Amino acid sequence: MKKKYTVFVSSTYEDLKEERQEVMQALLEMDCIPCGMELFPAADEDQFEFIKSIIDDCDYYILILAGKYGSTNASGISYTELEFQYAIDKSIPIISFIHKNINTLPLFKCEHSDEKVEKLSKFTSLAKEKLCKFWENKEQLSGLVSRSMIQLINRHPAIGWVRANLVSNEETLTKITQLYEENHELKTKLDNISSKKYNLSGDQSISVDFIILNKNRDSFTKEISLNDILKQLGLILIEEKPRYVIENKICLTVGLEKFHEVIDPKMTYNYTSDSLPFEISNESMGEILLKLLSLNYINQNNTYNNEFNEYINTYSLTELGRDVFLQLSRK
Repeated sequence: MKKKYTVFVSSTYEDLKEERQEVMQALLEMDCIPCGMELFPAADEDQFEFIKSIIDDCDYYILILAGKYGSTNASGISYTELEFQYAIDKSIPIISFIHKNINTLPLFKCEHSDEKVEKLSKFTSLAKEKLCKFWENKEQLSGLVSRSMIQLINRHPAIGWVRANLVSNEETLTKITQLYEENHELKTKLDNISSKKYNLSGDQSISVDFIILNKNRDSFTKEISLNDILKQLGLILIEEKPRYVIENKICLTVGLEKFHEVIDPKMTYNYTSDSLPFEISNESMGEILLKLLSLNYINQNNTYNNEFNEYINTYSLTELGRDVFLQLSRK
């Protein structure tokens, strides 16, 4: 049976109207059903609930990124990024098309505020973690979409849509239902296998050394699993953070708990990251970051720091890290 696939096309709107038209035409020539902001060019919180229902019914998701971050919600996140995150949460096959060099774009097609430029950069980095292609003009973009969609459909066959008269006999409908149930069962089994794999790899324990800031530089050690460390760090690493922020978090959770046991369990403390009487050893901090990187729980990025006028290493959760963190948080 010939299928038609529904493809959600996500992007900023005013600056990419011509590019969107090219992409829509390419999808129509492939007998796909494109949908997106042409139905709702204005974005707001109420409308986003409707957009989510549209994405739910789509087989594939396309993201087009150029020089604009776009309109944002009350939390400062663009609706384009919200759509992208929602498609990830729904496990919809995604392919992103990212402009190769936004410095060549006209000024009116680029962000001018430092805040939005930074947000666009982070969003672009996130999109690059998924399947992505790079384009320079609308004609090239159209061809990339056609070729990439063929590959995506072959790699990730979707349910799609067929004419009702082609599935009218009961035997065909029964077969489709059976295949859907088998697919769901296999997906559940794969998810369970993946969950066990995550736990096995992250359950290994490491010894974390802390140095007491006294004259003798005494020390104490805490044994903790990498999963437990991820559980402590997960919320702060949703966004990129420098190393010292991660060190402070580990000291205020893992370190402070052990420090209470070492010094006097009956005493009460009201420490902050600026007043802690100990610090994590440089070797232990390096080992933690190395282990989390090797497990693919976190990314390491090179970010420009305006305060110090230099590039510094920052860290954030990978997609796998987010999945494991959410799994651990439910326990």
